[in-house]
Amino acid sequence: MKQLIRYILLIVVCICTFLLSGCSFVWTTENGDPATPEDIKASVEKEFSVVHPNLVLQSSVVEK
Repeated sequence: MKQLIRYILLIVVCICTFLLSGCSFVWTTENGDPATPEDIKASVEKEFSVVHPNLVLQSSVVEK
């Protein structure tokens, strides 16, 4: 029973951490410049090259 309670508390902590941390990071290139949508597309295609993805950029938003 104690193991079940610990497991549930661990899940609750992980979910709360994920929800409260947000998603505020900037994807950068090797030299520290912000990555362009084309840089990100190329990176994803390289990472998943085994399945031969054909990604098409539909839109992009630049944060200020």
